[in-house]
Amino acid sequence: MQEFFIPSDGIKLHAKLEKPRNTEKCPLAIVIHGFTGHMEERHILAVSQAMNGMGVATLRVEMYGHGQSEGRFEDHTLYKWVTGALAVVDYAKTLEFVDSLYLCGHSQGGLLTMLVAGMKRDDFKAIIPLAPAWMIPDGARQGNLVGQSFDPEHIPETIEFGLKAQRQLHPGGPDHPCGGRNPALHRPGAHRAGRRGRSRTSAVCPARGGALRQCQAGNRAG
Repeated sequence: MQEFFIPSDGIKLHAKLEKPRNTEKCPLAIVIHGFTGHMEERHILAVSQAMNGMGVATLRVEMYGHGQSEGRFEDHTLYKWVTGALAVVDYAKTLEFVDSLYLCGHSQGGLLTMLVAGMKRDDFKAIIPLAPAWMIPDGARQGNLVGQSFDPEHIPETIEFGLKAQRQLHPGGPDHPCGGRNPALHRPGAHRAGRRGRSRTSAVCPARGGALRQCQAGNRAG
């Protein structure tokens, strides 16, 4: 096992590379955790170990503000995850032992997998989205944030429900590639939410920084 950091847009992403024994060439699967998660969660380790057992190398990576990667947890957005994942893909393509590339992610990492695969479709033999959290942008468009309703035409400053949502500026407009004129994503102001605790993080539309900011957590075990 090799442990190292991958540079991405001015920060470093924590990574671990594990290869099957006695292989010169083999496939590689990039494995990405979910929102508030990290690479040592049991389900992420189980995926990595199963793939290694099938002769597939794995590159587990912690995204912006998560685990041992750089970046402030409260500043993380899905846009930054996309940027980081693209850097990881570029790194993986330089590895001489790799004969084919897979992308696997859980929850928000599964959503990320689908987005990045759409941008880099020729780079992957297959993708493996595990319970992808595709409801993040859909919920924003429909006026629903982690089960709490709001008016997407008149976005409030805060939503109180044990989680606290705070409106944030978003520069999207009619040409925004993640949904056009939908007001929940593309008017000034969307939501940052958080559970009681020290940390705050966000999940956003990947095309420009700052749409749906979702879920502050007092720990990173989600």
